[in-house]
Amino acid sequence: MIKKTQTAALYFSVVIMAIASIFWVNGLILAWTAPTAVPPAGNVAAPLNVGSTGQSKAGGLILNTGGAATGLIVNSGNVGIGTAAPGAKLEVSGNIIANTPTASNHVATKGYVDAAAGGGGCYISYSGGCLAGFTNMGSAGTWGYCVTSNSTGSSFFRPPGGGCGGVASKDIGTAYVCCQ
Repeated sequence: MIKKTQTAALYFSVVIMAIASIFWVNGLILAWTAPTAVPPAGNVAAPLNVGSTGQSKAGGLILNTGGAATGLIVNSGNVGIGTAAPGAKLEVSGNIIANTPTASNHVATKGYVDAAAGGGGCYISYSGGCLAGFTNMGSAGTWGYCVTSNSTGSSFFRPPGGGCGGVASKDIGTAYVCCQ
């Protein structure tokens, strides 16, 4: 009789555990919430696609991991880095780090230009000569002054290439570009 009681208790325990397991699995299934709309209606991240409307992505965007010859082509419009409204084909809000330019149409940094010019920059000389350590790079044009037509006969400086706005002009000499 004790053996029958133990066997009945064992069967009863197994049945209770099976019923509890069914309720637990059913609770997991019922706790799942289906998407409320077809993506990208707000419940999942929108995929980038080939549509004609503008798209944004919150995370980083990594391109050309397969080693294609061209990483990014923008057929029309402007590209902005650090700006939401670029005003040119490429507008960068911030600094650009670039290697040494190798062709005349490459971007050159201030450091590269200074080094290529000898490191010290350039100035305009009105005296006809350059300071020690500077090289005369050629004419910047004639300079002089403009004479106003008022009763005092005052005048003002006219730089190379500058105009006098219709008043008389007097050439003084040639200005030169001097660079280190």
